[in-house]
Amino acid sequence: MRQDLMKKHKNLKTALTLALLAAFLIQTAGCLGVNPEKDKSSVVLKISGQNITKGDFLAYYAGYAFMYEARSQFFPDLPEAVRTLKSECFETFVNFHILKREVLAAGKDVEAAKVQEEFDKFWEEAQAAFPTKEGFETAAMRHASSEADLKGYLKEVFELIEYSVAFEEMDLPGDLKGIGEEVAAVAGGVDIPRYIVYYFVIRDYLYYYAMGASAGMDQSESLKAATINAAHSQAYINYANNNNISITDEDIESGGSTMELLESLFGEETVNSFTAGFYISKDQYEAAKRFDAMASVVELKLEKEQRELLTPSDDELKTHYEENIEKYDATVSAYHFLTEDEEFAKQVYDEAVRDGYLQAYERHMADERVDQAIDLGKFTRSEMIVDFATPVFDEMQVGDIRIVETAEYGYHVVYVYEKDEAGTSFEDAREEVLESFKDTAVGSLLQAKLDEIYKNEQITERNYNVAPTDAFDSIMQKKHNIKTYPAVALR
Repeated sequence: MRQDLMKKHKNLKTALTLALLAAFLIQTAGCLGVNPEKDKSSVVLKISGQNITKGDFLAYYAGYAFMYEARSQFFPDLPEAVRTLKSECFETFVNFHILKREVLAAGKDVEAAKVQEEFDKFWEEAQAAFPTKEGFETAAMRHASSEADLKGYLKEVFELIEYSVAFEEMDLPGDLKGIGEEVAAVAGGVDIPRYIVYYFVIRDYLYYYAMGASAGMDQSESLKAATINAAHSQAYINYANNNNISITDEDIESGGSTMELLESLFGEETVNSFTAGFYISKDQYEAAKRFDAMASVVELKLEKEQRELLTPSDDELKTHYEENIEKYDATVSAYHFLTEDEEFAKQVYDEAVRDGYLQAYERHMADERVDQAIDLGKFTRSEMIVDFATPVFDEMQVGDIRIVETAEYGYHVVYVYEKDEAGTSFEDAREEVLESFKDTAVGSLLQAKLDEIYKNEQITERNYNVAPTDAFDSIMQKKHNIKTYPAVALR
């Protein structure tokens, strides 16, 4: 998994957004006989003895609706879509108020200056988002009767958002830590707490996202898969403990972990948002990360053990050599500049011919028009795309400089500094062939060993299929004596 991630040569931008909450501000149209002002004073949320009115919700809703329109330049107009989005908006409205109560209960608060800063930043972006001033004003009046009212609504939204940020940054309250402490499964008599399962859900989601893929599972399936992962990991750790396989801090530190790599890709803020969303405390997260790393260390040690057991015959090695002959084929070693700018490629080529390739290379390698400027080292024909490999292998000699155009990447200014047209014989490549053979064969042996370990463990799944939001809602419902009236909010 970690090797797959490390092959990704691109920057990943965190793709987390606030929420897809948008709709027209529907006041009370169609509600015959309802006094609008009286309706606004109707209670939609009771929390910790405080009544939150429909007017409060409509103000929040108006702010979010305008935010959505400013950022997306789109607004749904189908009544059913509007109602669905408004319903989702009410859910986040309730959750924000719960988080606000939790922050205040911890003796903390948000800074008015920070709320104002976030509002000012958004207001400037919103004005720039519309092509004309008239377009901005029309959108603003769609959600409020005056600019002053709209600004007030937006500030209330940003204040609630800041409370959610403050909640993420504070230590998890003791009652919420209990969500993760409940036993999700048992492996070999060892309890696996639910926060370990939640950790694997987060890790796998971020991994698939980093790889540009999707796990393709719903919530229940994700929890099930994460529970199996956690049980496997516990089984491997149990095996190590029962067979005198040491797992030292040095092993853990040198081996690293998938999550550490994901942290470096997505950033601490993104990971913290996920852990807060799953109500995993900082110490629970660190414990889960160590648990994951320990299991990885066991796998690496078992892989090394299985690798050492492999003793292929000469015939097996020769067969492997012949099956992978392209790896031992002729090689070329070269530098290359890569750019999509044809004129720039010609300029670099002319300078390389005139002044020497390395001089031109150093002169232009930091130019913003250069997509890549590196020493490719030694490579075989099969390692490169055809429209690059063909001219380099068939037409260029040592010392040659040439512009090679590829349809997929652009223009390569190539300098060949070494060429081995004979390739590598079996005898010369013997050690490399042996390692390659082991690389290929050890995977199935390791998997068979891991399957054997897991099969020999007594695995019991317990109450793992509990979404963190469901557990949170249950605790908060009792803690804050929460009652909601969505029908009143949405009418």
